[in-house]
Amino acid sequence: MQPERKAQTIKASEPPCNRKLSPVFRKGNLLMAVVTLICLTALVCDELRTWGYHSRRNREEKIRAEDLENLQRDLEISQARALELHETIQAIAQESNHQGRISWRIAQTYVEQARYDMAAPYFVDAFEDRYNGRHDEGFVELEKALPHYERALQRNSVDPDLMYEAGLCFGNASHAMGWEEQRWRIATMLFRRLMDIEPESNRGQYELALLLGKVKNPRLRDLDRSIELLQKVVQNEEDNIPARFALAHMMVLNENLNGALIEYEAIQDRLRQLAGRGVISGSYENQPAYQNAQKNIEKLQICIQKLPGCEVLVDE
Repeated sequence: MQPERKAQTIKASEPPCNRKLSPVFRKGNLLMAVVTLICLTALVCDELRTWGYHSRRNREEKIRAEDLENLQRDLEISQARALELHETIQAIAQESNHQGRISWRIAQTYVEQARYDMAAPYFVDAFEDRYNGRHDEGFVELEKALPHYERALQRNSVDPDLMYEAGLCFGNASHAMGWEEQRWRIATMLFRRLMDIEPESNRGQYELALLLGKVKNPRLRDLDRSIELLQKVVQNEEDNIPARFALAHMMVLNENLNGALIEYEAIQDRLRQLAGRGVISGSYENQPAYQNAQKNIEKLQICIQKLPGCEVLVDE
């Protein structure tokens, strides 16, 4: 952040939607070798085409064993997983008009490893539909990343899924570093652009709302806008329980306890309806979401009635 993520309010546990938008190749010869495998589409001589094919194949065979060893070591993954990644990259590399997909796949693998800054330059290359080889240090000068993305978005038609994953990468990186500002700005810019290019989808609104509401820096936090976005998501997707939790969460942060109470009660009502329609199995009262909502309702009622023991705790 489609994976879901519930907002946390009053000791509610973090939702099981820890995005591992987090992917990969730190060392090894694979990345440099990929470039050598790309066929030059401008060749017009049959003999040159034949030479290029055999040359590429010979290089593939020469580097294969070493590449697999490097992949396995760098990523701490199984040999089968390393082989799968290797073959994926090789297949993409042979299509010269899809070089950006190589960068995208590498970025995904770094994200899966929670190495967000290493993924960042590969996302930029993917936005430009190119593969520029290895970026061992990630973005050394992070302040240059935002202009990179803005220019890439102006010049290219970017896949919405690519934009979404890049936004999650930078959002996760910012959060991991205590809501670091530059990464946060890149993430929010990407989700705003995503909202522009797919206005019917709610995923950009949802992620932007979380970033605006949870960031610690008061200069960046905008709870009113966060609540507005989440209300739109809930209106469009009435059964979106994570969005309802997030909305209640932001209302508590905004000191609207009565509004939050209404939202938690709405969560319970929605779970009853989902159980009645057979969408969820078992008793709705045994659902963790229902129980978390009940705990939060009880604590909010104490605070609203100004009784002793009022303690509204918000986990961020």
